[in-house]
Amino acid sequence: MVKCHRKHKFPVNLISLDSDILACILEALGLHGINLRQTCKTFAHLRLPEGAALALKVLQVGPSIPLVMHVPRRTTRACTFAKWDYFAYRASLIWRLEWALALKDIDSTPIQVLIDAYGAIPPGETSVFGAVWVGGQAVLRQAKEIKKACEYVDAKDDGLRVKGSDYTSHARIALYKAIEARVWDIIWGHDLKRPMCEEEIVAVMKRIFKCTPVRNDKCFHFTSRGFLKYTPLLLAAEKHNLPLVKYLMGRCDTDTNACSAGGNNAYAICEHALRRLGLPEGEVSNSTVLSHLKTKCGCYQRVYREEGRG
Repeated sequence: MVKCHRKHKFPVNLISLDSDILACILEALGLHGINLRQTCKTFAHLRLPEGAALALKVLQVGPSIPLVMHVPRRTTRACTFAKWDYFAYRASLIWRLEWALALKDIDSTPIQVLIDAYGAIPPGETSVFGAVWVGGQAVLRQAKEIKKACEYVDAKDDGLRVKGSDYTSHARIALYKAIEARVWDIIWGHDLKRPMCEEEIVAVMKRIFKCTPVRNDKCFHFTSRGFLKYTPLLLAAEKHNLPLVKYLMGRCDTDTNACSAGGNNAYAICEHALRRLGLPEGEVSNSTVLSHLKTKCGCYQRVYREEGRG
């Protein structure tokens, strides 16, 4: 029973509410709505929200390899010490083998639903992903210098290991990696080959940074484009997406002076992308993104260095 507003003389029965209201309640409950659907006939006929349904499916299907055999991964913090190479990139794809049974559903799910599913799965007892490898001896020494005491990190001879969590945290890793792998295409303006407008791209990136561990400065590190050392700002400048550039510039974790592996800043990358499209010199000089980068962000013109971007 739900307590009524003071104007009502009698309490309102939950199952007597409109189906639209019940659907909103179920959406707010997420995976917690499963028990309600099993015990209430009215809710049993309502579908779970797409995000909760995907989360449930991933949990039910489970990994294709026992959890104890999963390859430990670097944390996002460890990216500070890690260098990109082809073998590191291939190793980062091992999660797809570990969760192969759920890949068909994960890969065909729109990004917004993926984010919903990630949020729907409850984290484990600890606030970190379980059994995550941070690094070897070099990283161990650096980490000890940075922080000698850390309650959730064990210092061992073979490196640092974050204390383990439970099954749901491993499932969250799979969804997190799937979201991370989509960020490049989203900034480029499409998700699962569906075009996205500039405003939608900004909204999705806000959700990704707010609701997932994807980092603003390192989100491309474990992708096939990691060798470029692009940041979301550099890619947004290349795409000439002014709303996204403004949003990223307003974030405190955005490095406005970031440069790619070739030493190109946001201004040089944006200018080169416009010239690559064959635009007249007048249109390039009147670019709103170039003007914003120069006047508001302090990014100045540089000679573009070729780095495999065409």
